[in-house]
Amino acid sequence: LPGSLALRADQFFDHPHLWIEKGGRSMSNNWVVSGDNTESGHPIVCNDPHLSLNNPPLFYFSHIVVATEEDPEDLYTIGAAFPGVPGVLLGHNKKIAWATTTASFDYSDVYLENFTESLVDGAPTVTHNGEEVEVTVLTDTVKVGSFGNIIKEITFPIYITHRNAIMVTEITSEGVAPLTSGPQLSFGWLGFEKTPEIQTVVLNMVAKDIDEMMHSLTYWHIGGANFVAADIHGDIISTGASKIPIRSAGAMTFDQDSNPTGTAPWWVLPGDGSADWEGFIPANEVPFVLNPEKGFAVTANNDQVGQTLDNDPLNEDYYLGYDYDIGFRGGRITRMLDGTGPFSPAVEGKKLTLEDMVPIHADTFSGMGDRLTELLIVEIDKLIAE
Repeated sequence: LPGSLALRADQFFDHPHLWIEKGGRSMSNNWVVSGDNTESGHPIVCNDPHLSLNNPPLFYFSHIVVATEEDPEDLYTIGAAFPGVPGVLLGHNKKIAWATTTASFDYSDVYLENFTESLVDGAPTVTHNGEEVEVTVLTDTVKVGSFGNIIKEITFPIYITHRNAIMVTEITSEGVAPLTSGPQLSFGWLGFEKTPEIQTVVLNMVAKDIDEMMHSLTYWHIGGANFVAADIHGDIISTGASKIPIRSAGAMTFDQDSNPTGTAPWWVLPGDGSADWEGFIPANEVPFVLNPEKGFAVTANNDQVGQTLDNDPLNEDYYLGYDYDIGFRGGRITRMLDGTGPFSPAVEGKKLTLEDMVPIHADTFSGMGDRLTELLIVEIDKLIAE
Protein backbone atom coordinates (compact mmCIF):
# COMPACT_ATOMS: atom_id res chain seq x y z
CA LEU A 1 0.00 0.00 0.00
CA PRO A 2 1.58 3.33 -1.04
CA GLY A 3 2.55 5.43 1.97
CA SER A 4 0.58 8.43 0.71
CA LEU A 5 -2.61 6.32 0.63
CA ALA A 6 -2.00 5.02 4.13
CA LEU A 7 -1.62 8.57 5.46
CA ARG A 8 -4.76 9.70 3.63
CA ALA A 9 -6.74 6.75 4.99
CA ASP A 10 -5.58 7.53 8.51
CA GLN A 11 -6.78 11.11 8.06
CA PHE A 12 -10.06 10.07 6.43
CA PHE A 13 -11.09 7.52 9.07
CA ASP A 14 -9.98 9.78 11.92
CA HIS A 15 -11.87 12.81 10.62
CA PRO A 16 -14.56 14.28 12.92
CA HIS A 17 -17.26 14.00 10.26
CA LEU A 18 -17.15 10.21 10.61
CA TRP A 19 -17.31 9.95 14.38
CA ILE A 20 -19.86 11.26 16.86
CA GLU A 21 -17.52 10.99 19.81
CA LYS A 22 -13.77 10.54 20.01
CA GLY A 23 -11.95 8.96 22.89
CA GLY A 24 -11.92 5.57 24.57
CA ARG A 25 -13.60 2.55 23.13
CA SER A 26 -17.20 2.10 24.26
CA MET A 27 -18.09 -1.23 25.85
CA SER A 28 -21.12 -2.80 27.49
CA ASN A 29 -22.30 -5.84 29.46
CA ASN A 30 -25.50 -7.85 29.53
CA TRP A 31 -26.62 -11.16 30.93
CA VAL A 32 -29.75 -13.21 31.43
CA VAL A 33 -30.42 -15.72 34.22
CA SER A 34 -32.92 -18.55 33.92
CA GLY A 35 -35.74 -18.87 36.44
CA ASP A 36 -34.21 -22.22 37.41
CA ASN A 37 -31.38 -20.23 39.03
CA THR A 38 -33.45 -17.50 40.70
CA GLU A 39 -35.28 -17.32 44.03
CA SER A 40 -38.46 -16.06 42.37
CA GLY A 41 -38.46 -18.73 39.68
CA HIS A 42 -38.59 -16.01 37.03
CA PRO A 43 -35.76 -15.03 34.65
CA ILE A 44 -33.69 -11.88 35.24
CA VAL A 45 -32.36 -9.70 32.41
CA CYS A 46 -29.56 -7.20 33.10
CA ASN A 47 -27.87 -4.58 30.92
CA ASP A 48 -25.13 -1.99 31.43
CA PRO A 49 -24.44 -0.04 28.21
CA HIS A 50 -21.40 1.67 29.83
CA LEU A 51 -22.37 5.12 28.59
CA SER A 52 -21.04 8.29 30.13
CA LEU A 53 -23.35 11.00 31.47
CA ASN A 54 -23.38 13.06 28.30
CA ASN A 55 -25.66 16.06 27.84
CA PRO A 56 -27.64 15.58 25.70
CA PRO A 57 -27.59 11.85 26.45
CA LEU A 58 -27.36 9.09 23.86
CA PHE A 59 -30.27 7.27 25.54
CA TYR A 60 -33.35 8.62 27.29
CA PHE A 61 -35.99 6.67 29.19
CA SER A 62 -39.36 6.29 27.55
CA HIS A 63 -42.64 4.75 28.70
CA ILE A 64 -45.05 4.17 25.81
CA VAL A 65 -48.67 3.15 26.34
CA VAL A 66 -51.17 2.92 23.48
CA ALA A 67 -54.82 2.29 24.35
CA THR A 68 -57.54 0.76 22.21
CA GLU A 69 -61.21 0.17 22.92
CA GLU A 70 -60.48 -3.50 23.53
CA ASP A 71 -57.39 -3.00 25.68
CA PRO A 72 -56.33 0.15 27.57
CA GLU A 73 -52.74 -1.10 27.39
CA ASP A 74 -52.67 -2.62 23.91
CA LEU A 75 -49.06 -1.45 23.62
CA TYR A 76 -47.13 -1.15 26.86
CA THR A 77 -43.36 -0.82 26.77
CA ILE A 78 -40.72 0.94 28.83
CA GLY A 79 -36.96 1.31 28.50
CA ALA A 80 -34.15 3.25 26.89
CA ALA A 81 -34.67 4.93 23.53
CA PHE A 82 -32.56 6.84 21.01
CA PRO A 83 -33.60 10.47 20.50
CA GLY A 84 -35.68 10.65 17.34
CA VAL A 85 -36.38 6.90 17.15
CA PRO A 86 -40.06 6.10 17.78
CA GLY A 87 -39.67 3.17 20.14
CA VAL A 88 -37.71 1.47 22.91
CA LEU A 89 -34.32 0.02 22.04
CA LEU A 90 -33.54 -1.65 25.39
CA GLY A 91 -36.35 -2.55 27.77
CA HIS A 92 -39.45 -4.67 28.23
CA ASN A 93 -43.13 -4.99 27.55
CA LYS A 94 -45.53 -7.18 29.55
CA LYS A 95 -44.38 -10.40 27.88
CA ILE A 96 -40.66 -10.10 27.19
CA ALA A 97 -37.54 -8.19 28.29
CA TRP A 98 -34.42 -7.64 26.22
CA ALA A 99 -30.97 -6.04 26.47
CA THR A 100 -28.06 -5.53 24.09
CA THR A 101 -24.31 -5.06 23.77
CA THR A 102 -22.03 -4.39 20.82
CA ALA A 103 -21.14 -7.61 18.98
CA SER A 104 -18.10 -6.49 16.92
CA PHE A 105 -19.18 -8.39 13.81
CA ASP A 106 -17.19 -7.36 10.74
CA TYR A 107 -19.34 -5.86 7.98
CA SER A 108 -16.94 -3.36 6.41
CA ASP A 109 -13.92 -3.67 4.12
CA VAL A 110 -11.33 -1.36 2.58
CA TYR A 111 -10.34 -2.07 -1.03
CA LEU A 112 -7.32 -1.05 -3.10
CA GLU A 113 -8.75 0.12 -6.42
CA ASN A 114 -7.14 0.78 -9.80
CA PHE A 115 -8.75 4.17 -10.44
CA THR A 116 -8.86 6.07 -13.74
CA GLU A 117 -10.02 9.69 -13.81
CA SER A 118 -12.12 9.61 -16.99
CA LEU A 119 -12.19 6.53 -19.18
CA VAL A 120 -15.85 5.74 -19.97
CA ASP A 121 -17.75 8.67 -21.52
CA GLY A 122 -15.78 11.07 -19.38
CA ALA A 123 -16.66 9.28 -16.13
CA PRO A 124 -14.05 7.84 -13.74
CA THR A 125 -13.74 4.07 -13.42
CA VAL A 126 -12.22 1.31 -11.33
CA THR A 127 -11.02 -2.04 -12.64
CA HIS A 128 -13.18 -5.00 -11.59
CA ASN A 129 -12.93 -8.54 -12.98
CA GLY A 130 -10.82 -7.24 -15.86
CA GLU A 131 -13.31 -4.58 -16.93
CA GLU A 132 -13.60 -0.85 -16.31
CA VAL A 133 -16.63 -0.13 -14.12
CA GLU A 134 -18.01 3.39 -13.86
CA VAL A 135 -17.69 5.29 -10.60
CA THR A 136 -20.59 7.57 -9.64
CA VAL A 137 -19.55 11.08 -8.69
CA LEU A 138 -21.89 13.14 -6.52
CA THR A 139 -21.29 16.67 -5.32
CA ASP A 140 -22.20 18.19 -1.99
CA THR A 141 -21.89 21.65 -0.53
CA VAL A 142 -21.11 22.44 3.09
CA LYS A 143 -21.62 25.88 4.57
CA VAL A 144 -18.87 26.87 6.98
CA GLY A 145 -19.29 29.42 9.76
CA SER A 146 -20.43 29.92 13.33
CA PHE A 147 -23.41 31.35 15.21
CA GLY A 148 -25.39 31.63 11.98
CA ASN A 149 -22.69 33.63 10.21
CA ILE A 150 -21.71 31.74 7.03
CA ILE A 151 -18.22 32.74 5.91
CA LYS A 152 -17.79 30.34 2.97
CA GLU A 153 -19.22 27.39 1.10
CA ILE A 154 -17.19 24.34 0.11
CA THR A 155 -18.36 22.12 -2.75
CA PHE A 156 -16.66 18.74 -3.01
CA PRO A 157 -16.96 15.43 -4.91
CA ILE A 158 -18.08 12.11 -3.41
CA TYR A 159 -16.93 9.05 -5.36
CA ILE A 160 -19.09 5.89 -5.07
CA THR A 161 -18.06 2.57 -6.59
CA HIS A 162 -20.18 -0.30 -7.90
CA ARG A 163 -20.02 -1.83 -4.39
CA ASN A 164 -21.72 1.29 -3.01
CA ALA A 165 -18.36 1.94 -1.35
CA ILE A 166 -17.14 5.51 -0.80
CA MET A 167 -13.68 6.22 -2.12
CA VAL A 168 -11.16 7.64 0.33
CA THR A 169 -10.33 11.23 -0.55
CA GLU A 170 -7.89 13.80 0.80
CA ILE A 171 -9.66 16.18 3.16
CA THR A 172 -8.14 19.64 3.50
CA SER A 173 -9.21 22.95 5.01
CA GLU A 174 -10.44 23.91 1.55
CA GLY A 175 -12.48 20.77 0.96
CA VAL A 176 -11.84 17.47 -0.81
CA ALA A 177 -9.16 17.11 -3.44
CA PRO A 178 -10.29 15.32 -6.65
CA LEU A 179 -8.92 11.81 -7.11
CA THR A 180 -6.23 11.20 -9.69
CA SER A 181 -5.56 8.11 -11.80
CA GLY A 182 -3.68 5.33 -10.06
CA PRO A 183 -4.13 3.25 -6.90
CA GLN A 184 -6.90 4.56 -4.63
CA LEU A 185 -8.83 3.23 -1.65
CA SER A 186 -12.56 2.64 -1.22
CA PHE A 187 -14.48 1.92 1.96
CA GLY A 188 -17.35 -0.56 1.79
CA TRP A 189 -19.77 -0.68 4.71
CA LEU A 190 -23.16 -2.35 5.06
CA GLY A 191 -24.46 0.85 6.63
CA PHE A 192 -24.26 2.63 3.29
CA GLU A 193 -27.23 0.50 2.17
CA LYS A 194 -30.87 1.02 3.10
CA THR A 195 -31.49 -1.14 6.18
CA PRO A 196 -34.65 -1.84 8.23
CA GLU A 197 -33.50 -1.76 11.88
CA ILE A 198 -36.54 0.32 12.87
CA GLN A 199 -38.62 -2.82 12.22
CA THR A 200 -36.76 -4.58 15.04
CA VAL A 201 -37.48 -1.70 17.42
CA VAL A 202 -41.19 -1.72 16.58
CA LEU A 203 -41.64 -5.51 16.60
CA ASN A 204 -39.74 -5.99 19.87
CA MET A 205 -42.18 -3.66 21.60
CA VAL A 206 -45.10 -5.97 20.75
CA ALA A 207 -43.28 -9.33 20.88
CA LYS A 208 -45.03 -11.94 23.03
CA ASP A 209 -42.24 -14.49 23.33
CA ILE A 210 -38.68 -15.39 22.33
CA ASP A 211 -39.78 -16.74 18.94
CA GLU A 212 -41.37 -13.42 17.99
CA MET A 213 -38.32 -11.52 19.14
CA MET A 214 -36.05 -13.76 17.08
CA HIS A 215 -38.18 -12.91 14.05
CA SER A 216 -37.89 -9.20 14.78
CA LEU A 217 -34.10 -9.46 14.97
CA THR A 218 -33.93 -10.61 11.34
CA TYR A 219 -34.47 -6.93 10.48
CA TRP A 220 -31.41 -5.85 12.48
CA HIS A 221 -28.80 -5.54 9.72
CA ILE A 222 -26.27 -2.96 10.87
CA GLY A 223 -24.90 -2.06 14.29
CA GLY A 224 -24.05 -5.67 15.13
CA ALA A 225 -25.43 -6.53 18.56
CA ASN A 226 -25.64 -9.27 21.16
CA PHE A 227 -29.20 -9.46 22.47
CA VAL A 228 -30.16 -11.31 25.63
CA ALA A 229 -33.85 -11.77 26.41
CA ALA A 230 -36.37 -13.61 28.56
CA ASP A 231 -40.12 -14.10 28.24
CA ILE A 232 -42.95 -14.82 30.70
CA HIS A 233 -42.87 -18.49 29.69
CA GLY A 234 -39.40 -18.80 31.23
CA ASP A 235 -37.40 -19.08 28.01
CA ILE A 236 -34.09 -17.20 27.83
CA ILE A 237 -31.79 -16.55 24.89
CA SER A 238 -28.52 -14.90 23.94
CA THR A 239 -28.17 -14.18 20.24
CA GLY A 240 -26.17 -12.14 17.79
CA ALA A 241 -28.05 -9.82 15.46
CA SER A 242 -26.56 -8.50 12.23
CA LYS A 243 -26.19 -9.10 8.52
CA ILE A 244 -22.66 -10.49 8.24
CA PRO A 245 -21.12 -10.72 4.76
CA ILE A 246 -19.65 -13.95 3.44
CA ARG A 247 -16.26 -13.07 1.93
CA SER A 248 -14.91 -14.91 -1.08
CA ALA A 249 -11.92 -17.20 -0.60
CA GLY A 250 -9.71 -14.51 -2.15
CA ALA A 251 -10.38 -12.25 0.84
CA MET A 252 -9.10 -14.81 3.36
CA THR A 253 -5.84 -16.36 2.14
CA PHE A 254 -3.86 -15.27 5.22
CA ASP A 255 -2.29 -17.95 7.39
CA GLN A 256 0.14 -16.91 10.10
CA ASP A 257 2.40 -19.89 9.34
CA SER A 258 2.00 -20.83 5.68
CA ASN A 259 0.93 -17.51 4.09
CA PRO A 260 1.69 -14.54 6.40
CA THR A 261 1.42 -12.07 3.50
CA GLY A 262 -2.03 -13.30 2.40
CA THR A 263 -5.29 -11.37 2.39
CA ALA A 264 -7.58 -10.90 5.39
CA PRO A 265 -10.67 -8.72 5.99
CA TRP A 266 -8.85 -6.67 8.66
CA TRP A 267 -6.33 -5.48 6.06
CA VAL A 268 -6.76 -3.68 2.74
CA LEU A 269 -8.24 -6.10 0.21
CA PRO A 270 -7.75 -6.15 -3.56
CA GLY A 271 -10.57 -4.33 -5.35
CA ASP A 272 -10.14 -6.29 -8.58
CA GLY A 273 -13.05 -8.66 -7.85
CA SER A 274 -11.08 -11.44 -6.18
CA ALA A 275 -12.11 -10.47 -2.64
CA ASP A 276 -15.78 -9.50 -2.99
CA TRP A 277 -18.74 -10.35 -0.78
CA GLU A 278 -20.76 -13.42 -1.80
CA GLY A 279 -23.97 -12.92 0.13
CA PHE A 280 -24.64 -13.01 3.86
CA ILE A 281 -24.56 -15.57 6.65
CA PRO A 282 -28.09 -16.98 7.14
CA ALA A 283 -29.82 -15.38 10.13
CA ASN A 284 -30.34 -18.76 11.81
CA GLU A 285 -26.56 -19.41 11.68
CA VAL A 286 -25.54 -16.21 13.45
CA PRO A 287 -24.39 -17.41 16.93
CA PHE A 288 -27.14 -17.89 19.53
CA VAL A 289 -27.94 -20.08 22.52
CA LEU A 290 -31.50 -20.85 23.67
CA ASN A 291 -32.11 -21.96 27.25
CA PRO A 292 -28.44 -22.76 27.98
CA GLU A 293 -27.84 -25.76 30.21
CA LYS A 294 -25.87 -23.72 32.77
CA GLY A 295 -28.92 -21.51 33.34
CA PHE A 296 -27.50 -18.16 32.24
CA ALA A 297 -25.81 -16.38 29.34
CA VAL A 298 -23.35 -13.47 29.33
CA THR A 299 -22.05 -11.12 26.65
CA ALA A 300 -19.52 -8.34 27.14
CA ASN A 301 -18.28 -7.50 23.62
CA ASN A 302 -16.24 -10.71 23.73
CA ASP A 303 -15.76 -13.36 21.06
CA GLN A 304 -19.12 -15.16 21.18
CA VAL A 305 -17.99 -18.59 20.00
CA GLY A 306 -14.21 -18.58 20.48
CA GLN A 307 -13.21 -18.12 16.84
CA THR A 308 -10.14 -16.13 17.87
CA LEU A 309 -8.87 -18.51 20.56
CA ASP A 310 -6.36 -20.06 18.14
CA ASN A 311 -5.41 -16.60 16.78
CA ASP A 312 -7.04 -17.45 13.46
CA PRO A 313 -10.68 -16.32 12.98
CA LEU A 314 -10.53 -17.39 9.30
CA ASN A 315 -10.46 -21.17 9.79
CA GLU A 316 -14.13 -21.57 10.72
CA ASP A 317 -17.25 -22.27 8.66
CA TYR A 318 -17.99 -18.52 8.65
CA TYR A 319 -15.77 -15.56 9.44
CA LEU A 320 -17.59 -13.31 11.94
CA GLY A 321 -15.01 -10.77 13.07
CA TYR A 322 -11.63 -10.30 14.68
CA ASP A 323 -11.72 -7.22 16.93
CA TYR A 324 -13.37 -8.34 20.18
CA ASP A 325 -12.93 -7.40 23.80
CA ILE A 326 -10.23 -9.58 25.35
CA GLY A 327 -12.85 -11.32 27.51
CA PHE A 328 -12.00 -10.48 31.12
CA ARG A 329 -15.33 -8.70 31.70
CA GLY A 330 -17.36 -11.56 30.26
CA GLY A 331 -15.31 -14.05 32.28
CA ARG A 332 -15.75 -12.08 35.49
CA ILE A 333 -19.55 -11.88 35.12
CA THR A 334 -19.66 -15.60 34.32
CA ARG A 335 -17.71 -16.47 37.47
CA MET A 336 -19.94 -14.22 39.59
CA LEU A 337 -23.02 -15.99 38.26
CA ASP A 338 -21.70 -19.54 38.61
CA GLY A 339 -20.14 -18.99 42.04
CA THR A 340 -16.52 -19.67 41.07
CA GLY A 341 -15.18 -16.13 41.33
CA PRO A 342 -14.18 -13.90 44.26
CA PHE A 343 -17.06 -11.95 45.87
CA SER A 344 -19.63 -13.94 43.89
CA PRO A 345 -23.23 -13.69 45.14
CA ALA A 346 -23.89 -17.18 43.75
CA VAL A 347 -22.62 -19.22 46.68
CA GLU A 348 -23.24 -22.95 46.45
CA GLY A 349 -26.94 -23.80 46.47
CA LYS A 350 -28.11 -20.17 46.58
CA LYS A 351 -30.82 -18.97 44.23
CA LEU A 352 -30.14 -15.52 42.78
CA THR A 353 -32.25 -12.41 43.36
CA LEU A 354 -32.50 -8.95 41.83
CA GLU A 355 -30.43 -7.67 44.76
CA ASP A 356 -27.66 -10.10 43.80
CA MET A 357 -27.38 -8.41 40.42
CA VAL A 358 -26.38 -5.07 42.00
CA PRO A 359 -22.82 -6.07 43.02
CA ILE A 360 -22.28 -7.58 39.57
CA HIS A 361 -23.22 -4.26 37.95
CA ALA A 362 -20.98 -2.36 40.39
CA ASP A 363 -18.09 -4.82 40.38
CA THR A 364 -14.60 -3.35 39.88
CA PHE A 365 -12.55 -6.54 40.21
CA SER A 366 -9.96 -6.70 37.40
CA GLY A 367 -9.33 -10.10 35.93
CA MET A 368 -6.31 -8.77 34.08
CA GLY A 369 -4.99 -7.20 37.27
CA ASP A 370 -5.50 -10.51 39.07
CA ARG A 371 -3.45 -12.28 36.40
CA LEU A 372 -0.65 -9.70 36.34
CA THR A 373 -0.31 -8.75 40.02
CA GLU A 374 2.05 -11.57 41.04
CA LEU A 375 4.25 -11.04 37.98
CA LEU A 376 4.38 -7.29 38.52
CA ILE A 377 5.35 -7.70 42.17
CA VAL A 378 8.23 -9.97 41.16
CA GLU A 379 9.49 -7.45 38.60
CA ILE A 380 9.08 -4.51 41.02
CA ASP A 381 11.06 -6.40 43.67
CA LYS A 382 13.80 -6.96 41.08
CA LEU A 383 13.96 -3.24 40.32
CA ILE A 384 14.06 -2.37 44.01
CA ALA A 385 16.88 -4.88 44.53
CA GLU A 386 18.91 -3.26 41.76
